[in-house]
Amino acid sequence: MVAFSGRYDLTLNVESFNDLFNGYYDENIYFHTPTHFLPNLECPWRL
Repeated sequence: MVAFSGRYDLTLNVESFNDLFNGYYDENIYFHTPTHFLPNLECPWRL
């Protein structure tokens, strides 16, 4: 993955920024959060 600066995990409390989903979590959040999705990626075609 190539990424520029930004906040890539909106589910974490970081300094003065709170969890933007207030604990809500579903597959949409999972697949749009690189730090959650990429470690579990096992598809040889995508890798």
